Amino acid sequence: MCLDILALSFDDLPRHLKCCFLYFSSLPEDFKIGIDRLIGLWIAEGFVKKRSGETLEEIAEGYLQDLVQRCMVILVRDVYVDPWVIRMPEFVLRCRIHDLLHDFTIAEAKELGFLVCDGIRDDGGASQLDSSARRLSLHGDKAWCWDSESTPRLRTLLSFGTYRNFDINRTFPITDLKLLRVVDLEWASIDELPKQVGDLIHLRYLGLKNTKITSLPSSVGQLRRLQCLDAEGTGIKTMPIGVWKIETLRKVLVPFTVEPEMVEGGLRSLQVLKLVRAGRWIDSCLGSLTSLRELQITGIEGCHHSALLSWLPKLPRLKKLLLQGASIPDCLWRPSGFSSLQVLSLIGTVTRPPQHSSSGGDQWLPSLTELILSYTSLGQDSIAALEKLPELTYLFLGHGSYVGKQMLCSRGGFPQLESLIIDSLHKLERWVIEAGAMPRLRSLKIYDCTKLEMLPEGLRRMAALKDLTLLNMSPDICYRAEKEGEDWPKIQHIPSITISAICPYLL
Repeated sequence: MCLDILALSFDDLPRHLKCCFLYFSSLPEDFKIGIDRLIGLWIAEGFVKKRSGETLEEIAEGYLQDLVQRCMVILVRDVYVDPWVIRMPEFVLRCRIHDLLHDFTIAEAKELGFLVCDGIRDDGGASQLDSSARRLSLHGDKAWCWDSESTPRLRTLLSFGTYRNFDINRTFPITDLKLLRVVDLEWASIDELPKQVGDLIHLRYLGLKNTKITSLPSSVGQLRRLQCLDAEGTGIKTMPIGVWKIETLRKVLVPFTVEPEMVEGGLRSLQVLKLVRAGRWIDSCLGSLTSLRELQITGIEGCHHSALLSWLPKLPRLKKLLLQGASIPDCLWRPSGFSSLQVLSLIGTVTRPPQHSSSGGDQWLPSLTELILSYTSLGQDSIAALEKLPELTYLFLGHGSYVGKQMLCSRGGFPQLESLIIDSLHKLERWVIEAGAMPRLRSLKIYDCTKLEMLPEGLRRMAALKDLTLLNMSPDICYRAEKEGEDWPKIQHIPSITISAICPYLL
């Protein structure tokens, strides 16, 4: 009966959504895939059709939302801590499907010849795959025993491997697979690409995230149809200069050591540029990247401020921005520009931070929905301005983001905030939450604030709060938060409470 219902739901999908939904058959069971990664794969596969006035990414987001509304895909928001950016989390949106749906997609994909999953015998030997297979998904390190010569028509190769339990590093068998359009090898146990990778003239997506690759062959610059290059979490320190001349690129994700070598006026289709190092390219090229929706720049110093002040406000489509460095310029507090910015991450001392002002002085951008701060050295005046943001939903206050001994969240402040993480505010001793502050807060996590003397009295009145986590806190405050402790009446209404004290010898 369940399978019949699932079949009816699938049959009711328009053709483009059927392809998008069947792509979940490539994932391991219970696997949560990042939305950005999934959308990039859909676009590279050609599932997303152009519409006037919308980017391919926006259209694909609509496809995903349609599947969610049909209860065929589940969205999950996770807090991901990027190991390459110190103590800097990211509120990441992922998705998955129910186990029954997963089994259905595998069976349906196999029957329709859409995708072959794994294809490796339990004894580790290579299975005989259908030579007409167009898409192949390999799970685990054993998958690299697959015989690539048996799939000469392969268009898509996906790997969901792991570093654990592999014997040797293996070079990706490129010479047998000239028709590839999509290659995603995230976490695969490989340490290099062959020089002939440039011969894959149809390649649109090259995913190398968290592999052991330390350099790319220069022939990567010959991939004139490449749309996405994901080398985040690799050991790559420089990119072949030809990469920055590929006009079709829409997404480039690199380790934070890489400084782009762009040419002025190039990469006009680029939507995402992540973790690039600040350099001369900011002054010469940033202003021409007018399609950018997401930008992450590391290693910012005072010498870069002028160029950032000039060009950042002139990126009309920018929705996500991360700036990391010794100091952050004050262009973010100017009234012009940044009309589309929703997600902002700042790591470093903020020059002239915004403050609460009745005369309409410097303010945080009112369009922000997510804000992540570390080492910004803000004071109470900046928090007073911050709590006025009308759309802010997620807030992370990390190490050194706030330097006051007391912090006040006033009545009516943070009206839309749902998730708050406070991490390593080592000077914070007292936190006051007035009645009516944070009325929608559902999740509160406090880490490593060892001088905090007690939990705020205002928690008692926060009816929406469902999850409280205290980790690496002083033993005193943990005792207060336990049952029959002095702070227990403030939090006893919260359904989920996690408490962990730090070891006394670390105090």
